[in-house]
Amino acid sequence: MSAQPVPAFAHAIVVESTPAVNAKVSGPDVHIDLRFNSRVDHARSRLILTDAAGRKVGVPFSKDTPPDHISTSVRDVAPGKYSLEWRVLSADGHLTRGLIPFTVTGP
Repeated sequence: MSAQPVPAFAHAIVVESTPAVNAKVSGPDVHIDLRFNSRVDHARSRLILTDAAGRKVGVPFSKDTPPDHISTSVRDVAPGKYSLEWRVLSADGHLTRGLIPFTVTGP
C-alpha cells in the first residue's frame, strides 16, 4: 500500500502589509493591502479600524482579490494613531487574527 501525499496547511499570517506595522502614512485616504502566507476565506474575514479614542469601525473590502490578499481603501481618515485588526479564516480551517498599529499624518 502506498502513502498518498497530504497537503500541508498553515495558519494564515500576514507576510506583507500596507500600511506596515508602526508606519506613518499620509492621509486622508489610506490604502490597505494585506498579503497572507496562505489562502483566506474572504467571506469569513473581517477588518476593524480602531482610532486612538477606541472607536471601532468595520472596514469593507473587495472579495474580488487574490485568495491570499485582502485589499481596500479608507477615505477621510483624520490624522492620529490607529490600529487595524484583521481576522481571517485560513485554508486549514483555523481563525487567525492580528493587529497592525500605524499613524496617519496630514496631507
